[in-house]
Amino acid sequence: MCSQPGIKVIREDTIFGGVWIENVPFEYCPNCHERFCDLATAQQLEAIADNPTKYARMLERPVAHVA
Repeated sequence: MCSQPGIKVIREDTIFGGVWIENVPFEYCPNCHERFCDLATAQQLEAIADNPTKYARMLERPVAHVA
């Protein structure tokens, strides 16, 4: 991060390891627009991506493809 003041904790949806994960906490810098998660969150994201059926509910969503 850019080390300027103003870091905020936000919650966003993200795709990690091909899995859609909702409500993930990130530290966000409004100055440089980078976001980072802490070690515990990163480890949880890895565990979810490694075994999504253990942590996730499966939803079907329509997906459009633009040629």
